[in-house]
Amino acid sequence: MDCRVSGPGKAGIACRFAHGQDNPGTQNVYFGYDHQGSYADKHQRSLFATMYAIIKIAKQAQWHKKESA
Repeated sequence: MDCRVSGPGKAGIACRFAHGQDNPGTQNVYFGYDHQGSYADKHQRSLFATMYAIIKIAKQAQWHKKESA
């Protein structure tokens, strides 16, 4: 997919998107992501992010039925 981006001072910047393993593109250099390696962070940032997200979701849940007035 070809496109043109326009913005202040940078009008008409050309860009190129390619999706998938077999499509050439300037940003399609690496294939895959080391998912398991991201959990081996010595600072446990993935664990912190996961727990933070679970807590945020749990706070929004309707755990009890509201009583009728």
